[in-house]
Amino acid sequence: MSAKYKSPSFLLPNELNTSTNPSLSEDRASNYSMDFDGSSQYIDVNYSLNGINSITYSAWIRPEQPSGNYGYIIAAGNYVPGYTMFSIGVRHDGSGNDRKLFLYAGTGGIINSNFQFTYGNWYHVTVVLTNSQDVDFYVNGNPQGSYTTPSPIVIAASSPTKIGVYSSSLYSYFKG
Repeated sequence: MSAKYKSPSFLLPNELNTSTNPSLSEDRASNYSMDFDGSSQYIDVNYSLNGINSITYSAWIRPEQPSGNYGYIIAAGNYVPGYTMFSIGVRHDGSGNDRKLFLYAGTGGIINSNFQFTYGNWYHVTVVLTNSQDVDFYVNGNPQGSYTTPSPIVIAASSPTKIGVYSSSLYSYFKG
């Protein structure tokens, strides 16, 4: 199932239209951001991150309060003994970490950024993983924490990657 865009108000800030960005063409799938409903919509990337030990995730997000404790922006991996998840999202669990960008590193636990979102605003978020253990968070280009996971992140070979939901069980949908 895929998410849908609603209106021109969901245009990405750098993709306003072809007159301001002539590199865009009409044959593109969409110049719009996706609007996830937080209950059933996600994108199945159908690609495994197996063997990757360094990666950068970057996205424009406009988070809204999720219906559960977590809203996953992107998730790679399933829980398989000996392997870990690599998932990024926004927390809403009533703790002091509410509205924070987080990384779920499976056996390494949850790592929270220092930044607290305001629901309904646009943010550019980036999470950088290097050497399977070093994690850096950025929001709007500003550093928001650097951490080392207690054990390396190793993603299972057959693990799917999904945008907008926790990949292994299709729960904790992203809203925004």
